[in-house]
Amino acid sequence: MELSVLKALLEAWDINIRKLGEEDGLDERIKAQKLMHLLQNKIYKADLLYSYGMYIHGPYSPELSQDYYELAARDEDQSVLAGKLSNEAEKVVKEVKAECENFRRKRELDEVKALEILGTTLFFAKGYSERERIVAAVTTAKPELKGREKEISQALAFLKNKGYLPPEVE
Repeated sequence: MELSVLKALLEAWDINIRKLGEEDGLDERIKAQKLMHLLQNKIYKADLLYSYGMYIHGPYSPELSQDYYELAARDEDQSVLAGKLSNEAEKVVKEVKAECENFRRKRELDEVKALEILGTTLFFAKGYSERERIVAAVTTAKPELKGREKEISQALAFLKNKGYLPPEVE
């Protein structure tokens, strides 16, 4: 992805770009990874821009990581990376962010944990269509979510209802 577009996306999500490259910027990096994963699936229904694998905090793209580290390193020179989203893209970005925030608030989760649950559930829902298998895959990949199967099921219903998943996913 063009760095100026990535920068515009991250700024639309209020992600601190400089913090992405700092040692204490883990939460910003997790948010960037999960929000981009959700956005790609909202728009394209497939990982067309970045490919993802499962990692400690859910879906992770090394290519995205490389891009935002480069952005953080180049953030001093704002003019080189000035970019703007189209009105339609900005609308979708704001929609995805609002949907994630709504999910988080209703379950009284912190932002990073909500995004981890949504992103990980989405990752496995693309491979399985039955709720039980998706929940089992999520709790196997993220053992700290054992006992939170209800939230995972709610995440699945939320993702399906908001158009991130095809109708055949149960």
